[in-house]
Parts: sequence; structure tokens; C-alpha cells
Amino acid sequence: MKYTTLGKTGLRVSRLGFGCMRLPMTPDGRVNRDLAVPLLRRAVELGINYFDTAIFYCNGDSQRTLGEAMEGIRDRVVLSTKNHLHEAAPDAWRARLEESLKSLRTPFIDVYNLHGMSWDAWVKHIEPKGGKLELLRKAKEEGLIKHICCSFHDTPEALVKLADTGVFESVTLQYNLLDRRLEPAIAHCRELGMGVVVMGPVGGGRLGVESSRIRELTSGDVESTPEAAFRFVLANPGVTVALSGMSDVKMLEDNVRIVSEKAPFAPEQVARLDAEIQRVKSRLSVQCPACGYCQPCPHGVDIPGNFAVLNEYRIYGLEENARRAYAGLLDKAALCTECGACLAKCPQKIEIPNRLREVVQELDKDFAPFGALMSVQGVRPDGTVRAQVILRNTGREPVDPVVAVTLGNGVRCEPAEFRPGMVRPGAVSRHSVDFLLPDGAGILDGKVVTTARETTQANPFHTAVLIAPRDHMRWHTPEILPSHFGGNAEIARTHGYRLGLRHDDARVLVQVEIRSQLHSLAKPGEAGGSRIELYVDMRPPKQGFATAPYTDGAEQFLMSIGEAGYGTKSGRKYDIVQRNTRTADGVRVEIELPFKAFIKPEWPIPSVIGLDLMFAVAGPDGAELGYPTYGGRGGLWQNPRLFTRAWLL
Repeated sequence: MKYTTLGKTGLRVSRLGFGCMRLPMTPDGRVNRDLAVPLLRRAVELGINYFDTAIFYCNGDSQRTLGEAMEGIRDRVVLSTKNHLHEAAPDAWRARLEESLKSLRTPFIDVYNLHGMSWDAWVKHIEPKGGKLELLRKAKEEGLIKHICCSFHDTPEALVKLADTGVFESVTLQYNLLDRRLEPAIAHCRELGMGVVVMGPVGGGRLGVESSRIRELTSGDVESTPEAAFRFVLANPGVTVALSGMSDVKMLEDNVRIVSEKAPFAPEQVARLDAEIQRVKSRLSVQCPACGYCQPCPHGVDIPGNFAVLNEYRIYGLEENARRAYAGLLDKAALCTECGACLAKCPQKIEIPNRLREVVQELDKDFAPFGALMSVQGVRPDGTVRAQVILRNTGREPVDPVVAVTLGNGVRCEPAEFRPGMVRPGAVSRHSVDFLLPDGAGILDGKVVTTARETTQANPFHTAVLIAPRDHMRWHTPEILPSHFGGNAEIARTHGYRLGLRHDDARVLVQVEIRSQLHSLAKPGEAGGSRIELYVDMRPPKQGFATAPYTDGAEQFLMSIGEAGYGTKSGRKYDIVQRNTRTADGVRVEIELPFKAFIKPEWPIPSVIGLDLMFAVAGPDGAELGYPTYGGRGGLWQNPRLFTRAWLL
């Protein structure tokens, strides 16, 4: 194993680190000790001495497992963990530190990270008097932590500013062959003597599969795609450690062999790689700078996002990962009706509809040779959901299909079956349908079945819808599955909620009826333990739904389900009302959201808002067991575009 020094910490660390977020798990959502403990100890035998974990990794079980594995060999390793409670009260933050010390079975933590640090969080929660920086320095004086560090998911500019504070001795960040945005900021960190620990050197698994294109790009200098990934990352002179989340011995030994036996790419190899990537980009990629001028698309297509997936596929040849990334997009290219509204707005003069058609043809397995998608367009005053069925023929022959829409949850579609007429090759055809939802239903779960020329294509959809009437509370019941809790069916059976909504001229009223054993309740504003997180976006569409960042009008609330109270992502205080009432099987939480608390004077009262809810469940020991969201999407804390739409009737 090769070793180096972690920036200003002076710690001697292995160039390959063990990321403890993907340890082998049991069906009940816990770490499999029989596999994980020997795996971690084998890593030490092979020379790895840097281990990185966090409070909520592996459903809150990662720290404990790592502590068990390192018992008796603690003096041979460097332990890194994180505290994500930037907004919480000082005692809650300190409790998390003490929890980590206990779980890791150690009197001190070598590398203590502020988790997911951003410049906004630094300014609002860390640096000010009484902020978390004072707590960090006190813990260091007490010998509980050795080095003040952070993990990072913000912009390159934010990283430069955080580095310039002089507080952080190392930073853990995302960097790989597919994502090089932070390269200049990494160089700046190096100039300041900061250590840089890279998470995701294989691109979250995207570079863990074979690609003939990668071999072409590296002129045959590598035996595998993972080898190219590690050698590229470690070739950066600013990078100290490359973390890998390794879940079995073979993966561990393969990665150790690469880092131990293969030298990082030489500067001339990186230069040759860059030149080849640029050649392929100019020849095959869509020259989209993701400026966003084409947004919002009237049919909801994430145009830059689709082009980014297509470009990654064409440049690096990672077909399986590209198809998976496309399938995970919220607003797929297949929703494009080729209306042309984007063409006049594109400063690059890209033929957007034609290029989106290429995305569908190359990456959308649901259209072979034809298929259909369902897209919600709005909600009528009577609560009927308006939608479009968008048919696309990617084949070489015209088709005359019959289309049927089937649904569950008591939802009806009108018409449930129709014949759209002949659809020529390469053409798109769109047709309006209505969904009638009974009270309590808010998930459109079904499929569009298209039959033509004795061929049937079934395209499933799962779309969350929220409706807030004026005159009564309307209820919505999300889907709670064992997969939300690491496969634990018992937790899924004993936890759940339903969400009620209505509004008047001044406010939106939210009611959450939670069924739960109410273990390990979070304190108000604490991002740990059993709680709900409410996500609200009342910005006008041009300021809000088409853009990602949290700004005025968009907020994440961390709401206690014990004593009433909340914290916010921004640190702002809001004039909202919260009432918590214990019930026979859990708790009822009532929340009033005044429009004036979110809307600027020049903004209109909205007819549709972004709204979502996460129900965090913790066990008796405080371990967090799962985080089901109403809309079924993760990453809400990063991206308000992912919030479910709520129509105010």
C-alpha cells in the first residue's frame, strides 16, 4: 500500500481509503457483522488505514460496526466521521459527537467533519458567534477530536471560500473522471495545505463496469474501467486519499491491487486522455452548456439533464449506467412533444427536439419500437387530474395502436382506452385523459398499454399528486414499503402516515396523521431521530420550479413529532403554527403555512406549489431506520425541483 500525508493534519494515511457507507447488509436493514467485520479487518491487513463513516450510513449502523471491527487495533487506523446537525441546538450537536465516540468505541476521532458543508451553512450556522465552530474548537481542546474538517457538495466557488477561512485541515469531496468541476478548487486547497479525500472515485459505481470506450480514451493503458478511475483520481497532485465503498473481499483486494501496484497516470497520460475526450466530445456530444435558457419546457422535459446523460454515454460508453441514469430522470426526453417552444430560446441554436429524439432512441428502452408515457398537466376545480398520454414511434413502420390505461388505488381514467390513429415513423402523438381520484388517493400508479401489429408495450408510471381544496381537507396516502426500511417488513407494517391538505386566502393547512411507535424522537430542529421534514416551495414557476437552489420562498423544515417545534435549512424563522397531538397509534401534526411567510410582495398567490414530506423513523437505540418521502424521491434537501406539485383549488 502507498501512503502520504493528509494535508496540515500530519496524519500518515493510505492512498486508498475505506468508505463505510456500503457495508454488506442483512434483510432487516442492519449491517451483516459476519461479513462486514472480517472485511474491515482484512482491509487493515492489506494496508488500508483510513476509514470514513457517518452517523446515518447503513441505516445508522455503520459507526457501530466500524467500532466493533477496529477494537484492539484502533492505534493502527485513522477514523473519520461526520456531524450533519448544522442547524440544530448546541446540545443536540454535542450529543451527536458523543454518540459517534461511543459507537466507534474510541476516546477521540481523528478527522471530524462538518457533514455536507456549504458556504451558506458556514455563514448561517458555523462561523457566527454561538455557532458550531465554537463547539468544534471546544471539542478539540478537550481532546475529543483531533482535526477539524468537512465534507462538501457545493460549488467550486464555495469550496475556495471555505478553504480560505483557514479552519479546515482536510475536505472530503466528489471528484472523478466523469465529474471534474472541482479541479481548480482542489488545486487551491493544495496550495493552502489542505488534505483532499475523494469520495466516489468510480463515479458512484458508474465507472465500476467495463467500457471499451474508456480503453480507447486511455490508449489501452488500463486493464479495467475501475483501474482507469483510480489512476486518474490519484494522478491529481491535490488528492490525498481515494475512498471506495467496498462490500466484499474481491472488490477490496482488486482495489488494493490497483492502488498498490499501478502508478497514477503520468501528466502526459492525463493530457492525452483530455485530448481524446475533447475529440470525442466535439464529434459525438450535444454542445449544450446547460445555461437553462430553454427551461421551463411546457411539457416538463429537463432538457439540459437529458443532454448530460446522453453526452456521458457517448463520450465514455457506459451504456448500462447511462440507461439507469436516464430512467432516474424526473423529466425524461420521451415527454417531448416536439412543439418547438425551446428552439427560439436556445442561444446555441441546438435543434433540441431532434436531439431529444436521439436521447429516446439511444437510451429509452421503453420505446422499442413504440411506447407511451403519462404526464400530469394540472388539476381541474372539481379535483379531476388532467394528463397527457404521449405516444412515440421510434420504429421504421407506421403503427395504428390501441392504447389502454390501467390504474390501482381506486383511481379511474377517462377514457380508459382509445385509438389515436396512425402514428408515422419518428412521430409523436399526444392525447388528453382525465384521472378521477377518490379521497385518500394521491398516487397515480398504473401503466399505459399500447398494442399494435400484434406487439404490446406496457409502460408503467408512478406519479405523486397533491390536491388542496378550499372547502375541506383532502387526504393523501403514500406508499410505505419494506424497501424504505432496508427491506424490513415489520417496520413498514408498524409505521405510516397520511397527509391532509386544504387552503384559504391566507394560508395552506397541512395535517399529518402518523402511525408510529415514536421511538427516539428528535428535538425541535434536529436532523436526527424520529421526525418529519416538510419541504415547501412557493416561488413563482420562473423563479422556482425551473431552478434547483433553495432561495427565498423555498424551505426545508425539520419538525419535531414530540414537542411542537421546528428548525429550517436556511436558519430563518417563520410565522407558522404547529400543533402536535398524541393519538392512539401515534401523533397528529397540524401545520399552518401563511402565504405571507414565503411570498414576496411582488409575487402572486400561487395556484400550484412545491410540497413534499419525509417521515424519518428511528429505532429504540436511536438508529435511523428509513426515510420514506411522499413523492418517493430522495435528495429533496438538495433540490426543490424534486418536490411533488400541490394544486390549490
